[in-house]
Amino acid sequence: MAYVKSGKFEDYFVKINKQIQDISNCYSQKTDEFGLTWNESEKLEKIYFQSIGRLFSKHPRQKDSAVILHHFWVYIT
Repeated sequence: MAYVKSGKFEDYFVKINKQIQDISNCYSQKTDEFGLTWNESEKLEKIYFQSIGRLFSKHPRQKDSAVILHHFWVYIT
């Protein structure tokens, strides 16, 4: 669950996916400082943005099937 205090869901969606893309460009073949690799498939995928935002992301694992995370964003005032 993420809470959005200002701005639009779409703005955060683009910003977060850009960060994931940049990290995956650097660490898809080598590990980061935590020993992790990043895959472009981990970017958020939008299901819908209405009064709440619903998204998901896929996270591959080396010796197991991918983990799918569901993300919910809500506006707060």
